Amino acid sequence: MSPPLTPEQQDFASKHHGLIIAFMRRYSLDSNFYDLLALRYLKAVVRYTTDENLQRYAFSTVVWYHLRSELASYYKALERQAMAEQEFWVDKPPPAEPPLDQEIWDQIEKDLTYKQSEAIKLRDAGYSNREIASICGVQLKAIEKRFTRIRKKINKLKEY
Repeated sequence: MSPPLTPEQQDFASKHHGLIIAFMRRYSLDSNFYDLLALRYLKAVVRYTTDENLQRYAFSTVVWYHLRSELASYYKALERQAMAEQEFWVDKPPPAEPPLDQEIWDQIEKDLTYKQSEAIKLRDAGYSNREIASICGVQLKAIEKRFTRIRKKINKLKEY
């Protein structure tokens, strides 16, 4: 448990409290997320008010970074929990796509943009599209479009 806020930190937190509400509106979060985000918000207040290096940035930038990180961690934990609860059938494995040969992968890597490569690396690390969008600072639709373009490139190369 963290130590209580100083009176100055309490005033600072009260003054900027609207950032949590704005964040929740921006990401269409209901009131169930408030407690999760408020705790991270208070940690960000303490960190911002005690770390002079952070104070060169706007507090809103710092707190939104912390809140996005908390939200991503929450969704990642839910995903891990769902995977742990999922049953695996030994007698009927899921159909696997045939692996692409190395020549096709080399060609794909040459054709990918930096942003597409970044999206693939994050997906390979286990992040969901929503998390990738948050990390890259873009809309979810932009990430979905990147993967659509990547699939088109792969299918085009498979034809040859």
